[in-house]
Amino acid sequence: MLPILQRLSQNGVKHVLRALVLVPTRELAEQVLQSARTYGRHLEVSAAAIYGGVGMEPQTRALARSVA
Repeated sequence: MLPILQRLSQNGVKHVLRALVLVPTRELAEQVLQSARTYGRHLEVSAAAIYGGVGMEPQTRALARSVA
């Protein structure tokens, strides 16, 4: 996660999807999300975990809020 956050912080492009992390399980997706939020809390980046088996509406809203 740290190399991704470093690269995102150096790139000036905002409000577009700039990184996609694929993981095999929902639990791992949540762990990666927490790491992104913890390590990136002082950067101007946001993150969301998107996975199947749950309602699409909250995930769609998260993407619409400029997750990058």
